[in-house]
Formats: sequence, structure tokens, C-alpha cells
Amino acid sequence: MVLTLARKLHRTISRSPVIQSPASSDWKLVERVRQRCAELESASDHVITSAARDLRESCRSHQKRSDTIIVEGCALVREAVRRVHEKCYFPVQILAGLALARGCVAQMHTGEGKTLTSAIPAFINALFFSSIHVATPNAYLAQRDFEELRGVFELLALTVGLLPEKHDAKQVQAAYQSDITYGAGYAFGFDFLRDELTRRQQPCLPLGQETVLSMRGTPVPRIATLQTGHLCSLIDEIDSVLLDEAMTPLVLSGGASHGTPDKQLLSLARVLADTFERGRDFQLSPTSNKAELTAAGIEKSEQSLAATETPGSQQTNLRSQLKRPWSIYIQNALQAKYILKPDVDYVLRDGLVQLVDQKTGRIFSDRSWRGGLHQAVEERAGVQLSEEKMSLGRITRQSYYRMYSSLCGMTGTAAGAEAEFKGIYHLPTVQIPLNKPSLRIDLQDRYFSDATAKFHAIAIETAARHAAQQPVLIGTRTISDSEAISANLTSQKIPHVVLNGKQDLEEAEIIAQAGQGGHVTVATNMAGRGTDIKPDNRAIAVGGLHVICAERHDSRRVDLQLAGRAARAGAPGSCQFFMSADDELLISHSPRLAARIKQSANASGESHERLSQAIEDLQAMREKTAFENRVLMMQQDEQMNVLLSSLCYRTDR
Repeated sequence: MVLTLARKLHRTISRSPVIQSPASSDWKLVERVRQRCAELESASDHVITSAARDLRESCRSHQKRSDTIIVEGCALVREAVRRVHEKCYFPVQILAGLALARGCVAQMHTGEGKTLTSAIPAFINALFFSSIHVATPNAYLAQRDFEELRGVFELLALTVGLLPEKHDAKQVQAAYQSDITYGAGYAFGFDFLRDELTRRQQPCLPLGQETVLSMRGTPVPRIATLQTGHLCSLIDEIDSVLLDEAMTPLVLSGGASHGTPDKQLLSLARVLADTFERGRDFQLSPTSNKAELTAAGIEKSEQSLAATETPGSQQTNLRSQLKRPWSIYIQNALQAKYILKPDVDYVLRDGLVQLVDQKTGRIFSDRSWRGGLHQAVEERAGVQLSEEKMSLGRITRQSYYRMYSSLCGMTGTAAGAEAEFKGIYHLPTVQIPLNKPSLRIDLQDRYFSDATAKFHAIAIETAARHAAQQPVLIGTRTISDSEAISANLTSQKIPHVVLNGKQDLEEAEIIAQAGQGGHVTVATNMAGRGTDIKPDNRAIAVGGLHVICAERHDSRRVDLQLAGRAARAGAPGSCQFFMSADDELLISHSPRLAARIKQSANASGESHERLSQAIEDLQAMREKTAFENRVLMMQQDEQMNVLLSSLCYRTDR
């Protein structure tokens, strides 16, 4: 029933006219802002600060937005940016700032200056709200934006705070006390869960006791929470925060739920899993990407455990040591063998299994799989087993960000997600025009019979462009792919740098250099997203940055994010996608297309089929499924919240 509701919602919002273009009245406001800025240029810094403070006090008193207030706010921000950074807003940046201030998603192409633009809605919203949360896809971008705009906001009489990458209660509380708080999107969610945990641990006052204490003049005990409320959130790369990461709920873990894992049970499960036959004993589900036991597999697993309980066996009474059904041990062992791959889903570093974020290619040393799966992977990898962590709180990103009274966001790739932003978050999308026309050349996709032929072709293409001193950025989906391409580049004697989450160098520094003439960079997925890649004069002379995408993704938005790294802000550039029949998208979701590529491949392994429309249709289908899954998770989360609220009410009574 829930899935039916998701499909009904998808049909409804897909038919809704949700994309907007800037109205003529918006352009008139832009002109008014520019005229007001001309008047402010001769004012002293003290006058600018005083004007910003007075405007905020006035707005707090009246609580009404008007064009006059919006124009004054935009003009003050524009003047502050000019003084701090010696840069002037383009008209389209002011246009985007106005859209954000109205509570929209601004579709603003890469390289168009989103960071500076975000200062406009942050300041205007701060006129009416006591705290603004600015969420970014990761901690690096939060720190970068905080440092870049701190001086601007201080000139405008606002305080600014930054959530630390490693949680420190005092630093976090100080950050939330600021007018504007910067942090990674997930950091805000985890702090909310910590506050909820704090509330649960506090004893509740008897009914009416708070009123009695107030009448006596006795201070009412207040819970020391981190966050001060959920008034307004500005989300940078909003599609990454609300869509790409939506299927990974925020789970606050701590302590050990089951103590030290039983190596004997995990080892036995691994050995038995190696004897299970695919198709007869288990299936690999392409939709859930999990190993699922068949009826025969469940019976076989029970028989295998019963066999260890024979009299005289050293493994007697293993059943009494189980922390979950034995079939789950087997499924976890199968998952560790067939689904979760090293240098794809995790890396082995410092004797530990560390998870790889599939959306960004980053490695997270403090994350782990739940339900014994992490320990099954550790057993398979032959490393020391870690303790299982207990779940202390959980919330989806959808549920968390819908708590805010006001929401807005910006991205270069809202295309294809406008209906979801409108239907789920009530956020219309405004298409912001480019400041300069795009000069990017999108070359035809190339198709290959397997990854080996594809990686070889990528190396040959890179060698030709490198010889002309054109910079090349190669984007891969996995760490193992980046290393395979690196090996091919090395065989061609092409100097290059690899960024795949294993390096200690700051990823943004590596990505920023990718536009220099002659540079070749291999990066997993969206490493360095948000970092401006500026081609130098030598690169521009030979066509600008060339982006090679080593695989198409389930979502067209991710493809556009990769392609959008080329030809930013009116610079020249080009992009081309390479695909092979064993790519994840094809092998899991369209074996028919994969077979077609293989059958038509020539001796070098390349197929000259034209499959762009078929691939686009496949991606549209995968995006629809992903949308339904996000709605399903959101509705399940809401149902769980209703159930928990009901239980809490009965307990209070």
C-alpha cells in the first residue's frame, strides 16, 4: 500500500508544472539592488554595519517581508562582498539570491558562484530568524564556505559559527549560539539525535509541576541541548543532501550492544557460506543488493548448526551463543563474499575495515554496518573483529529537514528532481540563467565489451590529449576502477595523480589543480565536489578541461555533476562518457543492453552501437525506483514516529 502511494505521488508531482523562470519583476528588483549599491559605495564600514543592525531590528519588530526590505538586504550583502572580497555580484547571482530568499531551489550551474550567492539568502533570512543553519554535503565545504563568508557576515553585524568535524559538545554549542551556523548536512541531523537522547535521559516533571515551580519563582530545570531550534536551513548542493544521501538514514551509535563478537560463530558461518550454491541455496537481489536465502538455504543453514550440536563435539551449545537467527549469520557471510567488495564498498587500512561512501568515494573510519554485517566482513577479510555498536537514535534526512520552518537550497543539477523538491519539500525550482553561455562540447558516448577494453581506450584517449597539453579529469565510480585506470595510464607513461579516498592530501587542492595545462587527474565519483576548477591559459588554448566519465550512473544528475566540471563560467571544455557491458548500471538492471554491446563489439572490444536513448530510458526507470524508495523510507519513518509518540503518551499516563 505504501509503495502504491509512492507511485501515485510520483505520477501527481511529475505532472505538476514545477520549473519556474525568473519573472520580469525579479529583474526589476535586481536593477533596484544595483541602484541602491551605488548609493552605499561611499559609506564607511561603520555605516554599513549600523545599517545592517538597524534593518534586522526593524524586521524583528514587524516580521513582514517586502520588496523594499529584500532590496536593502541584497544591497548590503553585495556591498559587504565587494569590500571583503573585492568582487561584485553578477546580475544572475542577485537573481539566484532573491529566489533562495523566497524559499526556492535555485538551479544555478556549476562555476556560477554559488558560495558568494548564498550570503544573500543567509543574511535576509537572518533578518527574520534568530538562527540560520547552512548545510553542505561535507565538512570540508562547510569550513571553506564559513571561512570565505565569515568576514562578510561580521561586517553585516552577524555572528557565524562552524560545527567541528569531530564532535565536541562545547564547540558545537558555541556554533549553534551564532546567528548563522555552518556544518555538514549530516552533522545537523546527528546533533538533533544527540539532543533527543539527552531529552530521553532526563527525568520528566510530574504533570503541573512546571506551573507550580513558576508560581513559586523557582527556576524550572532546563535541558542543555545543542541545537536552539529548527527555524531556517539553507542547503548547498541540495540534491546531494536531500536526494543522493536520502536512502542512508542517520543512525547515532554508541557503546557495545552485544559485547565482543563470537569469532567461532562468524568463522563457522563463513565456512558454511562457501558451500552454498547460488540459485539453489541463495539469491542475490538486484533491487536490494542483498543476499537472500531460499527455503532450501534456510533448511541447510539449520541443519548445519544442528550438526555442531552432536554429543562430544567441541562446538556443542553454539545455538545458545547466537545473538540473532543463525540464518542471518549465513546471509551476512554471503553478503561479505558476493556483495561487498574491497576497494569498492570498503578498504582495508591500518588493520581495519573502513567504509567507502558510494556517492562521494570518501572513506569513513567511524562508520560501520549494522546487524553483524560489519563483523562478517572483518572475518572474511581476516582482520581483528570489532565490537558491535548499539543504535541510540535514528532519523532520515527527509524527516529531519522537513522539521524546518523555512527551507531553501541551490544546486547545479536540480534537473530531473524538480517534481520531488516540489512534492516532498514544497520547494519550487527556479532556473537561473548563465552569466555567460556554456561552451562545453559533449562528445558521443563510447561502448565496450568489458572494463579491460574500456580502461585501455580511456588511457589511449588521455594520452592523445595529454600530448597536446590539454588537462584531463577522469571520474570513476569505485576505488578499484581508479586504480585500474591508473595502471593503464602508467603503462602509457602518462604522469597523473589519483584521488580515491586513500590519499592524505586535501582532495580539494588536488581537484583545483586539475585544470592546469597537461595535468591528468583520476578521481572517484564526486571527490572535491564544490571546488572550482579553473583552466589556465595554456589549457584554454587547447580546448580547456576535458572530462572523461568512466561509467554512467543510475541517476542522470550524477552524470551531469561530473560533466559540469568542464567548461565552467564560460570557459571552453569538453566531456565524454565511456561505458562497458559489465558496468553496474547495465549488468544489474539491463542484461539485454549489456549483451547487445558485447555482440556488436569489434576486435578491439569497442561497439559502435548508438544507445544514448536506451541508456537515458534506463536511468529514468532507475530514478523512478529511487524516488519510490525514498518516499517509502520517509513514510515508514513517519509511521514509526507516530507509534513512538503513542507509546510515550501511554507511558506518561
